[in-house]
Amino acid sequence: MARVLNRLGLAVREAWLRRSILQALAVSRYEVRSDTLRLMSRSCRLAITWRARNVHPWDRDLAPDRRAVKLVEQIFSDTQAALDGLFARLPEMDEIDFKVLEVDEGRSGVLMKGLVNRKEFHAWHPASIPMRLRLLGVTYNLVGSHLEPLDSSFLEAQPPAAEGRFWKSDEPHEGVRRTH
Repeated sequence: MARVLNRLGLAVREAWLRRSILQALAVSRYEVRSDTLRLMSRSCRLAITWRARNVHPWDRDLAPDRRAVKLVEQIFSDTQAALDGLFARLPEMDEIDFKVLEVDEGRSGVLMKGLVNRKEFHAWHPASIPMRLRLLGVTYNLVGSHLEPLDSSFLEAQPPAAEGRFWKSDEPHEGVRRTH
């Protein structure tokens, strides 16, 4: 029952988004006649930044090298889980542009960044989480057993334009359907 309600909720959100876009494209010509611009494609990108969590309090007594390994494993695991959760809960998002900041609140270094496409995220499933993220285009600087903040040259690069979802638009309002 919960799965059915969840799918219904997703369908309602998708319909709301489509209707909102179409209403915005319904422009007036000299306030006399309502014309509609034909929707050809749309893409939604979420830009999000989060701070990495520190290791579990039980692991804080470990030797520094072992604690560093635990922290790196946790950051990779948390990143994959966050992306998975965001794509699952926000089906209208085609891409997620994210940054992971250092654990220390006093520092603002970026440990990891990437622009991840939904289709690619669901297509790549290698055994290693770091390899999966690297194949998805995520940038990080793993030095030995430590994640080092990214150089500013990596942070200034602009992500490529979104591919978009294409919709048929022969019938302006009610007949808009996705073709894939």
